[in-house]
Amino acid sequence: MKTYKQKGNESLLILNHKTSTKVFINNVVLIKGDINYCIFYLNGGREKVVAHTIKFFENHLENHGFLRTHRAYMINPNH
Repeated sequence: MKTYKQKGNESLLILNHKTSTKVFINNVVLIKGDINYCIFYLNGGREKVVAHTIKFFENHLENHGFLRTHRAYMINPNH
């Protein structure tokens, strides 16, 4: 099973089919799971769609204080 591993602590590298985006963890407000995709809701109303499940990011984000409140949601309690 694939899990998210990254060297940096303060950001996520979101990879899509043709693009990659660096997102700071502090800017992530909510993550919503939708079957095999995640939608990252960021500050300022921006959204990023990723072709991975929440479980893929779960361990890394829990180390940064994120809470899994539902099988389809992870929230950042700092927002």
